Amino acid sequence: MNVLEEIKEIISEVLDIEKGEIAEESYLIRELDAESVDFLEMALSFSEVFGFEVQDDFIFLRNFQEYMAEAEENGLNINSLLCKKYEFLSSYRVDEMLSDIKSGNIIKIKDLVSYINFYKK
Repeated sequence: MNVLEEIKEIISEVLDIEKGEIAEESYLIRELDAESVDFLEMALSFSEVFGFEVQDDFIFLRNFQEYMAEAEENGLNINSLLCKKYEFLSSYRVDEMLSDIKSGNIIKIKDLVSYINFYKK
């Protein structure tokens, strides 16, 4: 099973939804109704399945807005700073997130896949 399918399987179990409802472009919170309490269970399951310790602060972008504020306060390029902090995200994806942030939580399934693919051994 590939990374996307493994992630979909875990999310399906944690959120008690059908795997077919989960797509790479699905928003984890906005569309799949994940709650912060679900993140710990997902991170533990990802760690077990993929064989490395998943850092839930990073995979779930918990400090994204803080990093944005840090960049603004220090006169830094927001995209550059975010790409350094979240090196598993492409510059294009960070731009996409920045343009979408006013709509609410920005984490998509594809971001989880990027994280796992970047850090797995």
